Amino acid sequence: MTRTIIVWAIIGAAVPLLWGILGFVLFTMPESVWSDLFWSSVYITCPPWLLPENALSWLITPLANGLLYAGLAFLVLGTRRLLRKRPR
Repeated sequence: MTRTIIVWAIIGAAVPLLWGILGFVLFTMPESVWSDLFWSSVYITCPPWLLPENALSWLITPLANGLLYAGLAFLVLGTRRLLRKRPR
């Protein structure tokens, strides 16, 4: 269980980095349905992106998203474990 949570934390920390790289690549994209879809996807998969910017945003956003993904993995795995052990 611990290994899975660590893997999800790493994935969660990588998500804002990948969105940031893709954002730089698509920076000149005109406003359209596709750009709205892109930013909606960013905000859904990386809610810490909405935190106010400061000098450490480049560090806080991946860490917060990694903790979010790890917490979700912990809840899902813990719930699965509880449901599996429940007497019928």
